Amino acid sequence: MPSLRRQGALRAFVSRLPALAEVLGTMILTRFHWTALTLTRPYELQQNNVTDSLAWPKQRYAWYVVAMLVLAYSFGVLDRAVIGLLVQPIKADLGITDSQIGLLQGLAFALCYTTFGLAFGLVADRTSRRWLMAGAVMVWSASTIACGFANSFGTLFLARIGVGFGEACIMPVAGSLIADYFQPLQRPKAYGIFLLGGTFGTTAGYLLGSLAIVVAGD
Repeated sequence: MPSLRRQGALRAFVSRLPALAEVLGTMILTRFHWTALTLTRPYELQQNNVTDSLAWPKQRYAWYVVAMLVLAYSFGVLDRAVIGLLVQPIKADLGITDSQIGLLQGLAFALCYTTFGLAFGLVADRTSRRWLMAGAVMVWSASTIACGFANSFGTLFLARIGVGFGEACIMPVAGSLIADYFQPLQRPKAYGIFLLGGTFGTTAGYLLGSLAIVVAGD
């Protein structure tokens, strides 16, 4: 009886060998398939990156655009920062109060800067961003010059509104250009470099403002 049971078990095991071999073969083939995918995936990604890079502008020109945006942003921040060092000379020259200085530094600039930022973002999606930025630079540059020739609180207030109106164009246009000139993985670096313009502009504003104070004192 035990021998018969052993023979029956052996026959059952032998009968199941094809099914076990099939399962084992499927496992081996599946493992080989995933290993092959893992090995070839970097190459495929590289090929996709090469294909995608052909659809984007040349990197040299893209970084040239970023450099121009940094320069524009630097001048914009310079124009808005330098007035903070010239509070006393402006008060003495125009005979205005501390409250009026607060309006010149805050409300006059922020009135258009915050209001027209969204509007310029909508316009940037529908028109030439290059000419839009060029026009904005001309507006805030002319307004900054007008600030230097202002002889009353009212004229200086209007000039500061012009500065805020022109500089409201920088952020939406810069963000739109960077999104179009750089691939998604490169955009954070490009936008971070663009934001350095704020540091450069603040530094230049303090240096030039200090120099202006020294010259005015002499």
